[in-house]
Amino acid sequence: MNQLHFLKRLDALILFSWSLAVLAFKLLVSNVVVAKNRDTIASPILLERGDNVKSIQSLLSAQDDDFESASSDYECNANASYSALTNAITLEDEGGVPTTAVLHEVVGTSMDVGVKKLSERIAEIGFTQTIDVTTLRPLFSTRSKYQDIEVYESKFYGKILVLDGVLQITERDGNSYNEMMSHIPLMAHKNPKRVLVIGGGDGYVVSEVLKHNSVEVVDHVDLDEEVIRTCEKYFKWGKGAWSDSRVNLRVGDGAVWVRNAPSDYYDVIIQDSSDPFSVDDNGSKTLLPSSVLYTDNHFRNIRRILRDGGKFMFQAETFIIPSDLSGIHTWRLQAMDIGFSSVRYGTVFISTYPTGQIGFLLCEIGKNHFDDDSELLSETQIRHRLIEEAGMETTYYHPKLQISSFDLPYWVHKSIYGSTEVI
Repeated sequence: MNQLHFLKRLDALILFSWSLAVLAFKLLVSNVVVAKNRDTIASPILLERGDNVKSIQSLLSAQDDDFESASSDYECNANASYSALTNAITLEDEGGVPTTAVLHEVVGTSMDVGVKKLSERIAEIGFTQTIDVTTLRPLFSTRSKYQDIEVYESKFYGKILVLDGVLQITERDGNSYNEMMSHIPLMAHKNPKRVLVIGGGDGYVVSEVLKHNSVEVVDHVDLDEEVIRTCEKYFKWGKGAWSDSRVNLRVGDGAVWVRNAPSDYYDVIIQDSSDPFSVDDNGSKTLLPSSVLYTDNHFRNIRRILRDGGKFMFQAETFIIPSDLSGIHTWRLQAMDIGFSSVRYGTVFISTYPTGQIGFLLCEIGKNHFDDDSELLSETQIRHRLIEEAGMETTYYHPKLQISSFDLPYWVHKSIYGSTEVI
């Protein structure tokens, strides 16, 4: 009897040791990250011993057809529906039999069941940032003709728009980039009437442009109508952006619109585009669809359709990433070569953009509307006050940024302008 008791205790000890080994393996696996450059990344969820297939399935949904069993202890497969990765976790069913459950729609790395993280990795500089979201499933998800569209919820950042797995805008800090992209060029023009917005399907730039009472016409051209309809439903700035009688929404290719537009027509053009290229771990550059909006031909057409004194504002990436900084320098020279008299890089602080900083290039044609910065600041203060008095205040942009946003760190200034002289 003593020998039998000893063997039972030995079996229990072996089983306990095996459980610890499995748990250690899960901890190791949970730190494995499979990533694409500038894309959402996915890793396993760590589950406690005793969790079963039935309970995990109920977390996702009783109707989740993607829940199934697999034969291996751990595997990652592409999940095209959500531009994420499939995660396989070994657990035990209610009878104690080891089973591998495959969980779909899991984005990011989580140490707690029910917590999902949106992550973006910049391979070129080995930088990754992550935001917790509050639900395992997106609030909304669809596939348009061009891309995956998802809306998530974050405790701090509010609703988040994600396209093809890449975070685009949040309710918390969408104001910084979009207010600067809109008010900087409009305030730089003394009397902007006709405005063209290329891209910006979330509608934020359009909603800011409409705060200027001098604006009579806003032509908004974006390729993906599904993005527009999604933001119209889920984001407050999208609810009225396209209902204003001054706005003409055109679903189509921005480059084609510019090519066919009449000469000397617009006062201000704002190009709110996605990244024109990506760089992988090996340093290889891949041109993305929006690269067409950064070509010589496109810039020439932009120059042609602007009136004298016109302003062209476009998204110009971050100076932190070397390939982006090189691009800023190149785009500035490109714009100068085709006839813009002034091309300056300005900066914006935005916590959800990788590295926390993004910028723009403001390109101007012909004579400046203002004699000096003091006149520009004075005029901007008056116009900004009118916006506030009309109940349409800004939360990031203010008049002093009209001048100070172009002040850069010395090394950045030299990299962009190729001169040690501070302008």
